[in-house]
Amino acid sequence: DEICKIYVGTSKKVFDYIRNQTKQLTRQSLAGSWDEQLKAVDEILAKLSSDEDYNTSKDAAEQIDGAGISFDDIDGAQVSWAELKWEWEKLEKNLRGKKVFIEAQVAAAAAGNVSAEKVAEYQETFQMFDGDKDGNLVFEEFLDCIKGLGNDLSEADAEAQFKKFATNAGTMSFEKFLAFMSDQTSDKQTFDQVLEAFRSMAASPDFITKQELTAGLSAEEAEFFAKAMPAKGDGFDYKTYLQGMYKS
Repeated sequence: DEICKIYVGTSKKVFDYIRNQTKQLTRQSLAGSWDEQLKAVDEILAKLSSDEDYNTSKDAAEQIDGAGISFDDIDGAQVSWAELKWEWEKLEKNLRGKKVFIEAQVAAAAAGNVSAEKVAEYQETFQMFDGDKDGNLVFEEFLDCIKGLGNDLSEADAEAQFKKFATNAGTMSFEKFLAFMSDQTSDKQTFDQVLEAFRSMAASPDFITKQELTAGLSAEEAEFFAKAMPAKGDGFDYKTYLQGMYKS
């Protein structure tokens, strides 16, 4: 009888706590900067992992179950242990999802040119290929990861990039992986922007003439590109030139 009273008291506290935290998550009422919100979520997760009332309810429930007592027969019990455990684990799952979202916002702000949506995509893919779930990729995992994201780097180029961003231990953290993807995105954006600039100057989709270069650029710039670009048609092949500049 005493153990039933203990379960009733502690399980009510736990259930009320779950409902309160769930309401906050539903309303997305976590306040402050992303860093402050991340700290708040971490504190709640830490409480979930070592909550005294939850552990007491668990111990009491095990004794009640061992005694063959049905939770439906316990006066004042709001929920059974199975229901309470399910709600507790659902809250933890939602909090971990919230944490991933906030971490994506923090990482996006740090990366600058990578959107939060992209950061979340990169993080999900990174975790998928992190075989031992230690938060780091070895080269083979890195190679599979970037292929999964549609990156067409050759294995030799991928290995060179891995060495550039990896630690001395030969592993790459998500932070370093995000720096790599940010670098790749930056290069692609620059290439696309410059290509579009030449397209806007050229009447032909295949080449740009010396006259068009002179009309759109300074005399020195036009002369430089006329010498640097391979000849094509009645002008110069700006696409091949830019691919050599940005894709090599």
